[in-house]
Amino acid sequence: MKKLILILSILALNVFAINCRDMFQTSFTSSTTNTYLVDSAYIENYGHDFTYYASMKYHYTGSNLDSIVRCVELEDNCSTIHQKTIQETSEENIRTTTYYNDQIIQEETYFIGMDSSLTYVYSPAISDEPKVDYIRIVYLRNDTLYREAWDLPENTLQKEQSSFITPDPNDENTCVITSYDSPSSTTQQMITNTENGFVVSNKNSEEKMFYIMVNPNSTTSILRKNRPTFIPEKAKHFDLLGRPANSKYIIKFNR
Repeated sequence: MKKLILILSILALNVFAINCRDMFQTSFTSSTTNTYLVDSAYIENYGHDFTYYASMKYHYTGSNLDSIVRCVELEDNCSTIHQKTIQETSEENIRTTTYYNDQIIQEETYFIGMDSSLTYVYSPAISDEPKVDYIRIVYLRNDTLYREAWDLPENTLQKEQSSFITPDPNDENTCVITSYDSPSSTTQQMITNTENGFVVSNKNSEEKMFYIMVNPNSTTSILRKNRPTFIPEKAKHFDLLGRPANSKYIIKFNR
């Protein structure tokens, strides 16, 4: 009997196991085919001459993100970012708009049937008029995911990131990320399947992203209020988008 249960458990894991190519769809927040949500993350950060980490726990109402608990090493507690998400669907696209305190902070448009998205990230408003701070384009072609990003300092479009991701031909659970910025670089991400999702880890750092499967038959499939894995210091040095509040800190996030 125990052997039968073990076999059935292994079969269940194999049914939902994903690889690098499957993971590409998680790049599109608004995609109707994405059945995974980010559960938590462990992210590498940089100071002047040291490296430290932040943990982030994502909380949802249904499949809509409503808050993020952020804990930073060297701090003595955590901070919570509350937000509201509105989604509008048409025949051509799905638009997901994210607000913090009634202020727009991000707008993603996913183009149905085209495996592509356009995202505007807004800077914290200093006036009533929202200001676009960052633009990101993501599109999937065959077995390659392309990512392009631009900053808008002084309303001038400035290329910030160009990269593409492909499955490792020798290991379907490894993604190869090639950046063709100057200087160009190549790194790897590894996918580890879990009982109810998967984990993405970086080869050259301790960064990890934890994903959990969403029940496609339920609108409230994931409503979790778990505590983060550790309780470091207050995240008082960062703005709502996780960026440094002053030039003392330089922070790297996977985009």
